[in-house]
Amino acid sequence: MKPTTFWLAMLIAVSLLADRVERRERSASSENGQEAVVMRKATIDDFAWLSGYWTTPLGNGVHAEEFCSTVVKGHMMCMFRALGAEKSLGLEFIVLQEKPEGVEERVRFFSPDLQPEDPGAVTLVLKSYSPSEMLFENASGGQPKRMTLRHPIPDEMTVHIEVDAQGKSSFIDAHWFRAPSRAEFSDALVTEGVVDAPVAEVWKVWTTKDGIESWMVAKTDINLAIGGLWRTSYSKDSNLDDDTSIHHAILAYDPGRLFSFRTVKPPKGFPFPSALAKTWVAVYFEPASEAKTRVTIRMLGYTQDDESQKMRAFFERGNRITMESLVKRFQKTLARPQ
Repeated sequence: MKPTTFWLAMLIAVSLLADRVERRERSASSENGQEAVVMRKATIDDFAWLSGYWTTPLGNGVHAEEFCSTVVKGHMMCMFRALGAEKSLGLEFIVLQEKPEGVEERVRFFSPDLQPEDPGAVTLVLKSYSPSEMLFENASGGQPKRMTLRHPIPDEMTVHIEVDAQGKSSFIDAHWFRAPSRAEFSDALVTEGVVDAPVAEVWKVWTTKDGIESWMVAKTDINLAIGGLWRTSYSKDSNLDDDTSIHHAILAYDPGRLFSFRTVKPPKGFPFPSALAKTWVAVYFEPASEAKTRVTIRMLGYTQDDESQKMRAFFERGNRITMESLVKRFQKTLARPQ
């Protein structure tokens, strides 16, 4: 997959948490109410927070992951790959290093079998820095034009890339989450079912208030947007902010194909809060026929520790009940013989 093609593919999959990120980045102590930005010459040590394993869900059954090393002697390296349902789609090797004139990022692109791909090496130079926002520009004027990293809270970042493709300016946005190292992961918990309704109808009951309340929970509201809040409760009397409520943050969606979220507030008394904070869910929708939909729920982020494995058993049953409820929602009632 060529880099430009991959960047364009990302366009349809993710977008920034713009409003939420901006709110987080504004300083409450700013006297004029505007965002407080600290401007100074950055060093490579200012990027030490990148060290670790990062992942982001993309549309069409694709996700991406990136591994970044620690900073050693003015140097940091990262490895990126995009993964489809059955194969790797593309690789990148990235180096951040400190030069006399400042910090720069160099990227090389490869096919899954390590064949170099155009445009060869890309060099991005750090042009402005604050603790929560870093702007890089292409040193040669090529593609991508510029890249902005936003790091509003410790274990999340957004990446905003500006690209000129086929004479048109485009923007690529991705929301990344720090996760346990790949070696710590257990396999995803996968639940599948075939629903007796076309994709458009199944998508509607997963992503609208009336639809969700018709089969999943007693009460809900949902802001279908990247970073939007989805609140639910199994109690009709809930105000959706009480102890019975469950809050999810929407990570990504591709209408009729993908709905991804993570739980940010479990109900009071939930027995596995630490393990839950490391997980996220991707729900895939695909036609099984003109009138049927195959739904796949993938719950990811499980680790090998005891709490995570106990939670896996909990959701293995719970997700199966959820799928059975969805299937029953669309089962046709057969007329009794007269």
